[in-house]
Amino acid sequence: MAWSWGDQRQYDILRSPAVVANLEQLAESAPQTAPLERSDRQVPRPWLEASAAGVGSSLELRFLRLFKQHGFQPEKQVPVSPRDGLPPISITDFAVPARRLAIYASVCWPSAL
Repeated sequence: MAWSWGDQRQYDILRSPAVVANLEQLAESAPQTAPLERSDRQVPRPWLEASAAGVGSSLELRFLRLFKQHGFQPEKQVPVSPRDGLPPISITDFAVPARRLAIYASVCWPSAL
């Protein structure tokens, strides 16, 4: 099978023998239904509430509520550029552009490492 990943940024990783073998195996077999894990049954309510509040995650929503509780009202989901006039390189979760303050709310789950 000919792969067309040459235009991908991670091409060197994608063409590794272990990855290619796994991708070929996935392409050859039909998907199989697996029983739901406990973590698969999470209610989407926190994500829907976060989206309605204009933030990207339930963690950001917690920060937003904490900020409001303390009278801090940053802008949400603000493009960030290294200098004025340059294109954005990121979207910060919260920002106070006049103070050049960007706040990123992130979480790293140990099981994802």
